[in-house]
Amino acid sequence: MQPVSTPTHANAPDDGRKRNRRAWLTTVTNLGAKVITVLTSFATIPLTLHHLGSERFGLWMTISSFTALLAFADLGLGNGVLNVIAQASGRSDQAAIRRAIASAAVMLSTVSLVLALLLGPLVMLIDWSRAFDLRDPRSQAEVVPALLTFGTCLLLNIVVALSGRIQMALQQGFFTGLINAAGAIAGLIGVLAAIHAEAGLPWLILALVGAPLLTNVVGAIVFFRRGHADLIPTRADIQPQVMSQLARVGALFFVLQLASAFAYSSDNTIAAHYLGADSVGTYAIVSKLFGAIGIVTGMLLQPLWPAYGEALARGDHTWVKTTLRRSMMISTGFAAAASLVLFFGFDLITSLWLHTQVQAPATLLLGFCAWAITDALGNSFAMYLNGAHVVRFQVVVALLNAAVSFGVKVWSVQGGHLNYLPWVTTGSYIVCALIPYLVFVPRHLQRQP
Repeated sequence: MQPVSTPTHANAPDDGRKRNRRAWLTTVTNLGAKVITVLTSFATIPLTLHHLGSERFGLWMTISSFTALLAFADLGLGNGVLNVIAQASGRSDQAAIRRAIASAAVMLSTVSLVLALLLGPLVMLIDWSRAFDLRDPRSQAEVVPALLTFGTCLLLNIVVALSGRIQMALQQGFFTGLINAAGAIAGLIGVLAAIHAEAGLPWLILALVGAPLLTNVVGAIVFFRRGHADLIPTRADIQPQVMSQLARVGALFFVLQLASAFAYSSDNTIAAHYLGADSVGTYAIVSKLFGAIGIVTGMLLQPLWPAYGEALARGDHTWVKTTLRRSMMISTGFAAAASLVLFFGFDLITSLWLHTQVQAPATLLLGFCAWAITDALGNSFAMYLNGAHVVRFQVVVALLNAAVSFGVKVWSVQGGHLNYLPWVTTGSYIVCALIPYLVFVPRHLQRQP
């Protein structure tokens, strides 16, 4: 993607080509890492099922599912530091980058320590055998050590993950993708070694979560020592004003994440509460399948977030406008094409995947098609707004969308209209978020010098 008009500064064409190259490289490596992660995850399931038995395997899967908490564990600080560093990179302000890194490291370490002090005693006090209805003596003996092992790795990762956010902010997310792929492979090797040694559940948890953590540590050392030694901060780089800035931006991103989760991840819970858990099966399968489209479009678009921030800081607004238009066309075009494939190939895909027939009404499938396309378009705007530091507006929009979407979904499910939930998600998002974006973003672009 190259600018189509006169650049705003002398090196704009070269800068634009570099941004495009880094964005595509990041997308490709992250997609590859995601594929490797999924494949290694699938590979561990039959291995651990045979090794652990049904009850301990269920405990293993339950604890492993807690990795979703990583999205919220840093309280939005990871996204905050991404924004700050991307803008500082656009100004070529190495000192500001070091201050952001040092201040974020202190804040994330504090968050990790506070969570450890809160959750550690909680894990020890709760009767997990009763909470998980464990009957196997081995499960009862291993549940607390397994939870403590997982929690320790999770809390350490809050700090270690900062390296990945820095790499993304500097438009070098491809390095993060390589490290994530290596971590997934290391985790699989660790699980195989633990099974070969006939180790218990805590050791399997350590292999699954600890090996990627160790890989990330090694990757961070290589990243800073080999190519970015000038960004290694000192104690003098810890600045209270920078910490205050990161806290404000991080809090906004944290609220934005919560509102998004409330709006888009509550369908199964609502359906199970009002219609019973047995009503969720087909809906959850369709949601999981179409959710892959959102994962891919997210990987396509996320590298543009720091690129927008850097470009705006340099005043390269031509590249920003051109890239935004093209990202909208590419992401929505991909989402539309993928949706058509899943709609017409749903029966074949699910039969190959699940080895059984899944009866999903066309209303439900078309609803998820509509949402996949709408979500891709909205994410294109969101990446620009993130890069432009327009977060408060997104929070207001997200809170409004979450309230409307959740309320209408409850009303719809109570009326027995489960298959209309993706249409509710789409309609609410269009009215509460997409239309405001369509009005706000062009005006914001016009105000750029």
